[in-house]
Amino acid sequence: MAIELNRGVPASSDWPKRLLDRMTVVREERPAVIRPKTARQLQEFLGFRHIVRNLYGFELDDERIAQLLSKYPAVWQQVDQDINDFAKWLEDLATSLGA
Repeated sequence: MAIELNRGVPASSDWPKRLLDRMTVVREERPAVIRPKTARQLQEFLGFRHIVRNLYGFELDDERIAQLLSKYPAVWQQVDQDINDFAKWLEDLATSLGA
């Protein structure tokens, strides 16, 4: 999606955050892929990903993992809804263009 809509995936070390930011932006030719509210919630997971990949030593914070696990189903439902809404917009656009 990022390749087709935004001419590629960010190449910097913070590419996951930048990609999420790009998918949240409303462009003249299209709506946002991910709503800002959903993006804010996903940023929490990105922050944890960064810690696990770059900083963590021997132990993970059990409490933090439990918090994220409890939030995951609702956040995933929002992501799923946002993607489905965007797919519907694409279908409507294709129909209006006679595709």
